[in-house]
Amino acid sequence: MRYFNKFSVLQTSGNIIYQHTTTFGNTENGCFWILQGVDNQYSNFYQILSYSTGKERDEETSYGYFCARYMDHELMTMWLSVDPMADKYPSTSPYAYCAWNPVKLVDPDGREMTDFKDAKGNVVKRIDDNQDVVYQEVGSGFFRHYEYQSGEINSSNIDHQTTLAAQEQQNLNLENSKLEQNPKTKDTYCNFATQNILNAVGSIPGNNNAAVTNKVANQMVEWFGNNSNFVEVSQREAASFANDGYVVVVGAKAKGHGHVATLTVGTNRSSSQQYANVGLKNGFMNFSNIFSPKYQSTHDIKHFVYLRGNVLPVVTITAERTKQ
Repeated sequence: MRYFNKFSVLQTSGNIIYQHTTTFGNTENGCFWILQGVDNQYSNFYQILSYSTGKERDEETSYGYFCARYMDHELMTMWLSVDPMADKYPSTSPYAYCAWNPVKLVDPDGREMTDFKDAKGNVVKRIDDNQDVVYQEVGSGFFRHYEYQSGEINSSNIDHQTTLAAQEQQNLNLENSKLEQNPKTKDTYCNFATQNILNAVGSIPGNNNAAVTNKVANQMVEWFGNNSNFVEVSQREAASFANDGYVVVVGAKAKGHGHVATLTVGTNRSSSQQYANVGLKNGFMNFSNIFSPKYQSTHDIKHFVYLRGNVLPVVTITAERTKQ
């Protein structure tokens, strides 16, 4: 079955882009074409350069060439050889591209991937990293979060997986309408959102000391300060750690209600989106969008980086010099 959803003809710098795509990127005669050497009347099509997949079209077979395998864009958009990881996914056809779900998933090279699944077990995000690791959404309402389910975790990939778990939980938090400010009571749920991230990270074997539950923001800031696995750092150091994929939290205690958030990581991170915030405003934003100058001047805002394992608390040693 085909689902045609778009048709367009565009001209850019002497080339014409002809597009009549399905959800698989197909067109009636192949795919999204870039046609080189077309006159202004669209009367002469000389050469098809590429498909919408960004891969080269093999001129002899008209198949899409993906280096390791060929794809037939006309035959239900399927691979022409068996997926090299087919034995790990027995419920999916070994010839299927992206488990028949190219709207949400990509599979550029057919290797193992890290999968994030919804509560029903459907893959909602697939990350091409050659790691056969699976996370699945658990909980409900405020507490929807991913938990590690299966796959090898070792010293060579735990940092990568920690970043992915935090990254995708930040995205899930922003999709969760329950975490938006209550318009009637004005309640905010920054504590639940931050706990969801730390619980997703803490579900990974070796990260169990990251998990935290049943605390309001003020209690969380105090807990971070008393937990040797959360090391206080400067704002500048926090940004550097987050750039490297570490999980970093920010918080401030206040009369009544404090505030907590995390720094964005992985693909969520950019110069204009350095914090994953849930509170009066939900979204990826910068420090000044969360804490106003007035708030900054009246509150002690702290950053903590999460370090796994047995971390010894910082001890300050002073010595008094005596006169001889």
